[in-house]
Amino acid sequence: MTDEDHVPSALSEIDNLPVWLRAVWENTSDAIAVSSEDGTVLLANPSYLALYGYDHDEVVGHSFAVIFPEEQRAWAEEQHRAVFAAPASRGVYEARIRRRDGTERLVEARADFIIEDGTRTAMISTIRDITNRKRVEEALRESEQQLRLIVENAQTYAIFLTDPEDRVTDWFAGAEAVYGWTADEIRGQPAAITFIPEDREAGAPAEETRIAANEGTAPNVRWHQRKDGTRVFIEGVSTALRDEDGVLRGFLKIGQDVTERHRAETEREQARLMAERAVVARDHFLSIGAHELRTPVTSLKGTAQLLSRSIRMGRIEQERLERYSKGLVESSERLELMVNELFDVGRLHLSESGPTAANLERIDLTKLITQAADRYWRARTFHRLTIQANQGPPIMGDPHRIQQVIVNLVENALKYSAASTPVQVTLGFEPGGALITVTDQGIGLPPGSEESIFEPFNRATNAATSTIPGLGLGLYISQKIVEAHGGRLWAESAGVSQGTTMSLWLPVDEPDRPLTTSES
Repeated sequence: MTDEDHVPSALSEIDNLPVWLRAVWENTSDAIAVSSEDGTVLLANPSYLALYGYDHDEVVGHSFAVIFPEEQRAWAEEQHRAVFAAPASRGVYEARIRRRDGTERLVEARADFIIEDGTRTAMISTIRDITNRKRVEEALRESEQQLRLIVENAQTYAIFLTDPEDRVTDWFAGAEAVYGWTADEIRGQPAAITFIPEDREAGAPAEETRIAANEGTAPNVRWHQRKDGTRVFIEGVSTALRDEDGVLRGFLKIGQDVTERHRAETEREQARLMAERAVVARDHFLSIGAHELRTPVTSLKGTAQLLSRSIRMGRIEQERLERYSKGLVESSERLELMVNELFDVGRLHLSESGPTAANLERIDLTKLITQAADRYWRARTFHRLTIQANQGPPIMGDPHRIQQVIVNLVENALKYSAASTPVQVTLGFEPGGALITVTDQGIGLPPGSEESIFEPFNRATNAATSTIPGLGLGLYISQKIVEAHGGRLWAESAGVSQGTTMSLWLPVDEPDRPLTTSES
């Protein structure tokens, strides 16, 4: 019996098949062979011959086992008979084959049968070379494993995944290290849990996911919140994850903890701004200071020259001498005040303005205000200064510094109000503190200047444009002294020409606390 006698009738006319079907047979990349029950290869397409490295005449008409190494041929023929006799097809399976040149390939094989008159007459073996696919799959698997190892062990990067509703689905070690939640604690929670409360209220989490969904990515550079409530500054990005159909599957969140760097940058920026403000303040001081200091110096010089001329001319009447003396005293006091303010500013920058253990003592504020009134203001008749001082517990502080603040507030009230208007000083007590207010009916404050008047070399615009002298240091110095004592100093005004109330709050001393050695 010839080889052709083994070929089933369905394939006996292969040369006469339609052109398109013959083209499929000859050009498909799958290796296809048809074999009889005894294993003889009846047909083999070009891809089959190329896969195993044999010529047509070396395979067709011979046992299919010829493609196996000699030591495996008996086993291969036995396997062929078992498959042919099995009641059902084996289906698709993977195997390793050896080509004629000794190289090995991974293949995916499938066995189907040609049935004529209810009888299996031949087996069709379809074999696909999957070597390259397996290499790619293995490389991808290794890459995914490496990536997962990196993600799972990265401690400085917070990496996690969320679903399309931005609920946490995967939480890696870095995220736990940065935020403090374990995977079990946070899985299923909204990613917004990591945002600080004010950003959550402002809708920042939803805005971030909206931008990422629409544009692909969204920057995430902001303060976040750890599990324990502390804050961490994150630089990162949220990336939308979409499948091959473009359907949103979730978000990838990657962020780095840069808290220390951010703080350092913030401190550098603050230092830069402070340096710039210092330069501006210096220039401002040189401008204002030169003008303000010139006035008392000029007055001193002029009065001294007049006094000297009067002495030379022998006209030194008592009335003129008293007038010149008064002018010298007033100018020198004004000059002394300005110089003392400048020294105070210097001490503030050297942190010397606060109370020290050597000068702390219990202060009776009622007594302190009364003493200041007797010393500075009782002789003045051009203002009606009224004092309402209730008795209360003492405060702990430096009496000279506290009196300096009170005097400055009252002097400002007198200076910036007309001689015919009253200035009222009140002292009251509340739980934990003493409140001193100084109220005048003077030039008032422009809206928005209630805080700026406490900046160095700064005065309210209506004061700066007036002829009233001043360096703009008194309130700055006073506020620093008050803060060093644990108190507060603030200003209130209904507007220009509506008067001003300066309020000074100081904490009262704890009852029954004994004096230290330095205080006694």
